[in-house]
Amino acid sequence: MKRIVMLATVVLLLALGAGTGLAQSGYDLFQKALVKERAIGDVEEALRLYQRIVKEFSGNHALAAKAQLRMGLLYDRLGRKADAQRAYQAVVSQYADQTNEAQQARAKIVVAAPPRNNNAKTTTDLTVRQVWAGSFVGFGPAISLDGRYLAFQENNAVFVRDLLTGKNRRLAEGGSPEFSPDGKLVAYSRRNSGRYELLLIALDGSAPRVLYRTDEGASISPFEWSSDGKHILAGSRTQNGTDLSLLVSVADGSVNVLKAHESWGTPRGISLSPDGRYVVYGFTARKGSAERDIFILATDGGREVPLVAQAADDSHPIWTPDGRGVLFLSTRAGSTGAWFLRVVDGKPQGTPELVKRNMGLVVPIGFTRNSSFYYSEQPDTAELYTATLDPTSGTITGQPATFTQRLVTSSQGSVWSPNGQYLAYSSRRLSAQGEVELVVVRSVQTGEEYELAPALRNIYLNDWSADSRFLLVTARDKDRRGGAYRVDARTGDVALLATTGAGQDTANWFANGKSIVFRRQDGPGDLRIVVRDLEMGYETEWYRAPASLDFYSMEASADGRHLAFVLADRKKVGGYSLMVMTAAGEKPRELDPRLKASEEVDYILGFTPDGRHLLFNSFDREQKGAGYKFWRIALEGGAPQEIRLQMGRPVYVEQMNFHPDGQQISFTASSCCGTNKPVWVMENFLPSVQTKKTAALRR
Repeated sequence: MKRIVMLATVVLLLALGAGTGLAQSGYDLFQKALVKERAIGDVEEALRLYQRIVKEFSGNHALAAKAQLRMGLLYDRLGRKADAQRAYQAVVSQYADQTNEAQQARAKIVVAAPPRNNNAKTTTDLTVRQVWAGSFVGFGPAISLDGRYLAFQENNAVFVRDLLTGKNRRLAEGGSPEFSPDGKLVAYSRRNSGRYELLLIALDGSAPRVLYRTDEGASISPFEWSSDGKHILAGSRTQNGTDLSLLVSVADGSVNVLKAHESWGTPRGISLSPDGRYVVYGFTARKGSAERDIFILATDGGREVPLVAQAADDSHPIWTPDGRGVLFLSTRAGSTGAWFLRVVDGKPQGTPELVKRNMGLVVPIGFTRNSSFYYSEQPDTAELYTATLDPTSGTITGQPATFTQRLVTSSQGSVWSPNGQYLAYSSRRLSAQGEVELVVVRSVQTGEEYELAPALRNIYLNDWSADSRFLLVTARDKDRRGGAYRVDARTGDVALLATTGAGQDTANWFANGKSIVFRRQDGPGDLRIVVRDLEMGYETEWYRAPASLDFYSMEASADGRHLAFVLADRKKVGGYSLMVMTAAGEKPRELDPRLKASEEVDYILGFTPDGRHLLFNSFDREQKGAGYKFWRIALEGGAPQEIRLQMGRPVYVEQMNFHPDGQQISFTASSCCGTNKPVWVMENFLPSVQTKKTAALRR
């Protein structure tokens, strides 16, 4: 006990000594508060210090979120439940970019919303609880109607999780699972010999059968079963890129095409009414618009009209189990929230009602019979790391170090300034106006950061100009038009350099910054590499992909002498080739990565600064989750060298960027075997209708 007291005293003195006067930092205060809380037991003084941190260091989200969470835990300890709930809500609403703290706070929130108005009465208050903090790929698992099982995809296989026992078991090869109404069958899709199949399998893994097989080049995914179990609502994308909504007969696999959607958008959520008469879906409000509305379509081929039309992004509608309304996501109140609209005979009744604010980036899973609503968080995030790469051996020395505690957008870029003084990376922040996309610039010397908020969407951070004044990004404007943009690295001001069509995911400065090179896609099968002279304004086509092939992950070397990209034959297993070219119009040559038969090229990570080597990753189909490897290959050919990342776990890396010294690298990494996407259930939230019919349904 004496040692503990002495240690606490020493820690306290160090904390006090390190943080005296006006120079005392927020981290000093936090350590002092921890000592007060844990070593001395002075909870009230600890609370006062945490409150001071939140007030004085609110701009430091990592620190303020930790302090706000500690306040909630201390209030709980003191029995001040209302204060605790306010503290937890503050973490979620103000510091959603701090995923660890926000997740802990959400788990503590019991009452998340009061009744919405005098006409919407609920039997109890809304409650939210986490049911699983699992790992899966795709947009979300499926929930059985009795609420016992989750079906999810990981490592190209369907798994079933028993929520009572917490055990997972592999069901079948494939993905996109959906439970039948009686819970005895699971529908799922898989790719087989270049074609996609829709299959059914019993919950115990027996009697799998192919229900429907697509045409060559088309895909299919099940969305939902009809309430009588006779049909499956599914989505299909044809070879020419048209999205179809289908009803597939469970009895014989026959297909009824409900809707061929317009080419300018893709449905975001689709649901079949319990009586089978209507389908609702989220879709682009009009051509060229960045907003979505909710549409309703009669399944008998009758009318199709907007159900919800407002200047907002409305998506992911889903019918309630009793069929009396539709729940959907919307940004109409600022941040993304869940809204409910009553529907009678395919017509809206009244206006949508807000049932939960600040949902964040989530995707609905579905309802259970008792009207509990399940959804999953979809963090498009990763961690940003720095490491040292030996330029001679190609090996990474030591263990990569985490570069920032801020929320980092996965796969959307980090770039060093040519003068080596700054590292810029993409991030997101939740604000009262919704989710804000940011470019964060950090001083390597001081660690100070500042934020740029370009007036753009879907920002990919690609390159930095030679004078370190401008960033090159690909993004979409407010009307969702793709382009390559120059962003002022100090002010965030934006200038359009070139339109890119749908291919807005990659661009580089070229020819000492006098030109840019980018991927342009003006339609299905029309993929090109284009170089634009920024002084003269003319464009040169360097490469056009064959109509049957795709290419992606284009990178230019720093000296502008080489272009590399992945050429993909998506109909062929292992049909991914590593290509490089040095002049406009020349035939690209293939670099032989000499991988084993089960491995295939995945993404190009970048060139080394001297332009002599190309970095890429590969995926081993036989190794599943642990199958990602990282390589360096010389442009003149030869066997590649494996780059071993000492991360302590399998990771997925989509981009590496070199410091001008040719040795330091930055990269974003996330779990390669699916991403942790917590699953939540929301209960007691639907507005009640005081009629005999509704009361009977509740019983």
